[in-house]
Amino acid sequence: MELRENYHLIVGLGNPGKEFDDTRHNVGFMAVRAFAEKYGMSLQYSSKVKGEIALGEVENKKVILLMPTEYMNNSGNSVRLCAQYYKVPTSDMVVICDDIAIPFASCRFRYQGSSGGHNGLKSVESSMNTQQYSRLRIGIGESTYPDLADYVLSRFTEGEKGQLVEALRKVIDLLVLWLTGHVKHGLTISL
Repeated sequence: MELRENYHLIVGLGNPGKEFDDTRHNVGFMAVRAFAEKYGMSLQYSSKVKGEIALGEVENKKVILLMPTEYMNNSGNSVRLCAQYYKVPTSDMVVICDDIAIPFASCRFRYQGSSGGHNGLKSVESSMNTQQYSRLRIGIGESTYPDLADYVLSRFTEGEKGQLVEALRKVIDLLVLWLTGHVKHGLTISL
């Protein structure tokens, strides 16, 4: 029987489908894929959790990576299913998403708080019935579009892509610090 305890759950939010690849709203997916690549983890679809998952070990910690395959507004369902199936408490969970309110390519880690209007975080809060989970926001730049939806679904410019690679390195480093207990609950970190 598979052990289903002592896992840390790292969730990247985004929208499924090729048409959303490399869009600003999918930076959570990009972070999870970069983490998986660095640590040799392979993401595969699981109907049990309605998402792509990978299980592995990093710094002697059991890790689950999750990319929900439901659209952003319903991604909390996948997070709930995964947390329940693998018995992951919200204290051992971090959700990565995009943020237009922080500078481009910067990161902000915070334990609990509001969704800040982010539909993916709203869905997670609703499905998990709590705001007490860690979230790591990645700045995607301030919208210059009349419609916010058009902006978050736009692709990064060539100039932004280089900065984004560096930002994802910071995200991976921060996630390892979180896994190893070097980022404490109640702490807000901005990079």
